[in-house]
Amino acid sequence: MPKTNTKPWDPAEHFASEADMAAYLEAAFEEGDPALIAAAIGDVAWAKGMSQMVILPQVSGGLK
Repeated sequence: MPKTNTKPWDPAEHFASEADMAAYLEAAFEEGDPALIAAAIGDVAWAKGMSQMVILPQVSGGLK
């Protein structure tokens, strides 16, 4: 049997819009698996670029 060449599947390559990303995250949250949710958040972060995903906590006095 001939060897099959494959490449890793990158979901970030298949997001055509913000709505696609939101639907992807919603599906992950519906499953309720923390590992899947974390992976989905990472996929969306990768697609958007990490600089757009940084969320600083609203802590009185700022970060320490």
